[in-house]
Amino acid sequence: LVSIGGADESTAATVPARDLSLNVIRSPFDGVVTEYSVALGDLVVPDRELLTITDISTVWVQADVYAYDIGRIPAEADVAIRVDSYPDRVFRGRSTYLSDTIEISTRAAHVRCVVPNADAALKIGMFAAVTIPTNDAVTSLAAPIEAVQHIDGQPVVFVRTSPDTFARRDVSLGSVAAGLVGLSGDLHFGEEIVAKGSFYLKTESLLGRIGHSH
Repeated sequence: LVSIGGADESTAATVPARDLSLNVIRSPFDGVVTEYSVALGDLVVPDRELLTITDISTVWVQADVYAYDIGRIPAEADVAIRVDSYPDRVFRGRSTYLSDTIEISTRAAHVRCVVPNADAALKIGMFAAVTIPTNDAVTSLAAPIEAVQHIDGQPVVFVRTSPDTFARRDVSLGSVAAGLVGLSGDLHFGEEIVAKGSFYLKTESLLGRIGHSH
């Protein structure tokens, strides 16, 4: 919070407007103005809060975990975060805190996830879906997170069927850990799933669909 001092009300009232000067307020760190409560001509006194500056290069994403799942959540874990604004992008972060209380209305605890946000893509107030790995030990097929694309809201991966051909497979997503996500669906152990370049295959798939519709 940044404030600037000024004359008291009685003194300010006697100063002609043309003699008032502009003052520059410098933030002690880089950020964006997320709240302000001052307008041109307002009286500014030392104890008044003028504006709020927030560093959003790293953000907190709060997730709600139902009470019956709390025992399955590790103290800290790598998490995957998705928002509707960027359906084809996965933001990676880490859960760092599990609240000590349960919300009465939702019967859920809060999980705090710290997420790098260097390009400011994540905005304050956004709704997000957070995938948190659990302590459950399961055997599952897995692939790098970047191998998963979404088409019409359906998670898909692309499997190499020959040196120059690829096939789309609809999948369901499981736990995320160490940059890998569990997959279930029409997949078989040993098949080669495309990771880097999967977005281009998605694009080609959509272009092909558009072409066939004419």
